[in-house]
Parts: sequence; structure tokens; C-alpha cells
Amino acid sequence: MDISAVLVGGAAFVVGALVAWVAAQWWFGRKLRSAAALNERTDKARQFTASQASLARKQIEVLQQDIALLRMAVVKRGSRPEPSSASSIQPDEAPPAGRPALPADGFADTLVLPAARR
Repeated sequence: MDISAVLVGGAAFVVGALVAWVAAQWWFGRKLRSAAALNERTDKARQFTASQASLARKQIEVLQQDIALLRMAVVKRGSRPEPSSASSIQPDEAPPAGRPALPADGFADTLVLPAARR
């Protein structure tokens, strides 16, 4: 082996190592960039969820305060509020247009439909 073969072999090794390093840098750089982007998206989603949870807690607190005030008003008044009659249909009232009248017990008769023939 002469010196030129050693130099060519050494140069080939250095060039091969450099190409391998560039290829690894490109390959793993892509992977690292995609992982960093995923991490950033996850972090933004976590922050958004935390802010939504904070807003929900504030809304719940306001609603609980409202409920407490309403309960205190009911206690001061001394009775429970009357249920609104507009939400339920009384049997002696006429049903809305387009609906048949309900029987006295409030339940419509159930009819068995004949099986469809194939």
C-alpha cells in the first residue's frame, strides 16, 4: 500500500462521514421539528383548555351565587314558588292546534302496528 491509497481511503472516509452527518442532520432535524411543532400545539391546547376551565369555574361561581340568592329569597318569602301552568297542559284545556285531545288519564292509547310484509 502506498501513501496515495491511504490518502484516498482517508479522504473517502472523511467525505463519507460528512455525507452521513448531513443526512442524519436532515433526517433527525425533520423529526425534531415535527416533534417541536406537536409539542407547541399540545401546549397551546393545554393553555386553551385551562383558560376555558377557568372561565367555566367563574361561571359556576356566579351561578352558585345566584342560586344562593334565590334560595334566600324563597326562605324569606316562606313558600316555594308555584309551578307555571304554561309549561304543562291541563286535561280540561284544549290541546294545541294539530294535536289530538289526550284521554282523561293523560296518556294516548298505544296501538300495535301490523308487521310489514316482505
